[in-house]
Amino acid sequence: MAERTAPDRSRRRAVAAVVAVAVLQIVTAVVTTVVWIFRTMFAGNACSPACDWVGADRAGMVYATFVVASFAITAVALLIAWRREKDLAWVPLIGVAVTVGGLILSLWLFDQAMS
Repeated sequence: MAERTAPDRSRRRAVAAVVAVAVLQIVTAVVTTVVWIFRTMFAGNACSPACDWVGADRAGMVYATFVVASFAITAVALLIAWRREKDLAWVPLIGVAVTVGGLILSLWLFDQAMS
């Protein structure tokens, strides 16, 4: 039984490290989503007849795709951490960067659509 607990403990540590940093990723996703909503909520009032609403919707889809991709990257890291017992706590940090980069890109695309 002692042989069995060492790998299990190592697996739990590896997964716990990824989950601990993934909490930062979740907080980042919530904050950037709030920024996205408040930044885009009333933007159509200024350019109502000339707005490119398809482009604005596309910008929202770009943001959502980046957020989903960042969580997919973290999910894969959780599986690899569990199976190979590797500490991949840095992967959710990449997810944070992907989320913030997606917000910046999508806000730029949204501003282009609204001008």
